[in-house]
Amino acid sequence: MSELLKDTMNQRANDAAPPQIDIDAIIANGDKRVRRNRVVTAAAAGVAVAAVAVAAPALMDRDAVSSPDRVQPAQGGGFEERTTTYATGSVIHYGDQTIDVAPHSISAFVQTDDGFVFTDKAGAVFTADGSSVDRVGQTKQPYGTLLAAGDDGSYVTWLDTEASTFKVYDTATQSEVASVKQPKPGANVGEFNLLAVEALDGSTAYWHTADGVVSYDIESGQTEVVKAGVSTTWLGDVANGTLARMSSDYQSMVISPDPDAKGPVVPGYGRADLSPDARYVATDAQDSEQVFEVATGEDVTPATDGYSFIAVVQWSDNDSFTAVGIKEGNSGDDPFDLLTCSVSAGTCDVAAASVALPKDVQLPVGDDFSDG
Repeated sequence: MSELLKDTMNQRANDAAPPQIDIDAIIANGDKRVRRNRVVTAAAAGVAVAAVAVAAPALMDRDAVSSPDRVQPAQGGGFEERTTTYATGSVIHYGDQTIDVAPHSISAFVQTDDGFVFTDKAGAVFTADGSSVDRVGQTKQPYGTLLAAGDDGSYVTWLDTEASTFKVYDTATQSEVASVKQPKPGANVGEFNLLAVEALDGSTAYWHTADGVVSYDIESGQTEVVKAGVSTTWLGDVANGTLARMSSDYQSMVISPDPDAKGPVVPGYGRADLSPDARYVATDAQDSEQVFEVATGEDVTPATDGYSFIAVVQWSDNDSFTAVGIKEGNSGDDPFDLLTCSVSAGTCDVAAASVALPKDVQLPVGDDFSDG
């Protein structure tokens, strides 16, 4: 979901006025989104689910790459609270705290209950808890979600591209808990059929492999095919065991634990962000995100007067979230705001004004927002 957020933010930040986007035309053209030399295409493959269990892979030793660096301590200790969070350069802003991970420059990051996991420009993966920085792995996944973590908990997953291996790391125990080797894709495999991290929900990681989208139970070590034959764009998000994924015609989002279900359906294409209990989902149905109640399909988007574009960044609980807000008439020289919104109250407030230009900031969604 984060790749679409990044592309849309960068586009909107460079437009002096809200553009008129023809969603039907975008879909008809395969939802081509140009970002430098990337062209996002997706094949709507509808293949019956194949539930296949495989033996738990043997756990590999943790990469011998731990070399902690001292950083500015964060007050409070735990990081269970999800609050207004973003990163600029080498600094993570977490509420009113800052964590400096210099000399590393943050390319992508996510939050766990124990701190943050981030990648640098070279693809090294680090943990940061406010008192130390430890290198724990590497990834050079070329696009999409580089790191995935849940709405709570201590697990994080990434793809070690050099080893063609999915990793799961536990920030509570500071140890690697899974290392799952995959066949390397062939030379003619398209970009959106490569190995890729998709999502993490509780103790279940979701990856894209040669089989399609698969789930990996971290506790049991079992892998199952969720949907065979689909590309990396099929799955938008997972929360509370519920999938937000593309419909069979790739023109709306289906929200259900069943990968073959026909509904509930909400408007949107590709991008989705579920609340932790999966009661609500945010999608980009009208060139600015709307929040829908899944059971009824009702649009329950909080009021955002003065903003032409919003997008959910992170849910703080089952009702509230942090969102990007781009003001009406903004130009490429205008930074965006971060808003805190409540579905039940129907309102949004400015949590951090004039944060940065999209190309200069990282958000805790596990994707690289930089323009490089």
